[in-house]
Amino acid sequence: PKSAEDDRPFVDQVIERFDDTLEELDMTYSEDIKPWIGNYVGLGISDLMSGMYGETGEEGILVVLEVSNGDAADEFLDEVITEIETQSGNVVEEVAYDNQTIYFVSGGMETMAVCRSGNQMLLSTNVSSIQDGIDAQNGESLGDNDGYRDGIKALPGGAMVTMYMDMAKYRENLAPMLSMAYGPGMTDLISDSSSTVSVVVMGVSAVDMGVKMDYAMIADP
Repeated sequence: PKSAEDDRPFVDQVIERFDDTLEELDMTYSEDIKPWIGNYVGLGISDLMSGMYGETGEEGILVVLEVSNGDAADEFLDEVITEIETQSGNVVEEVAYDNQTIYFVSGGMETMAVCRSGNQMLLSTNVSSIQDGIDAQNGESLGDNDGYRDGIKALPGGAMVTMYMDMAKYRENLAPMLSMAYGPGMTDLISDSSSTVSVVVMGVSAVDMGVKMDYAMIADP
């Protein structure tokens, strides 16, 4: 049988589950996040290969949230820091970087770091990824990449999440892992079968039935 929850918009269901997670910090999306969050979210993964091989590098995930209200975002940060120190007993430390303040807490093998830098809220598993994010604010933009722009144009509008893959870099990073797992033959097969594809762009949209994924591939001429 179909429950009443199944009839609600997918986004509403996601927010409710998000609120369940935030409940541990005595927060809700509507009261504590919605007042400052903007329309855009970014995700970056750094030094992925070192993590795959079990090396002790600075591999980490960087989440970037657009900030539409700086005062509300700072208030949110203060509340998060207070709740973490109260509930976990860990001390949230600070480090200055490029005129910004990065807050971080280490507990055993796990680390969490967060910083508001201008109109972006940066969250990561380590401080160095936050620093990379701050550096990137003054560096090149993905919007300046011809392959990304061409791929986005090929997708339907309204995507809430987009993902861009530079296939040359993807093949370069994937080759050592495949070679170690399956031998050099698998590396050659992947390289040959995808050598004509230069860019892959994917978009995820929320629809009444759940989520929809579209993708576009751009081939070398």
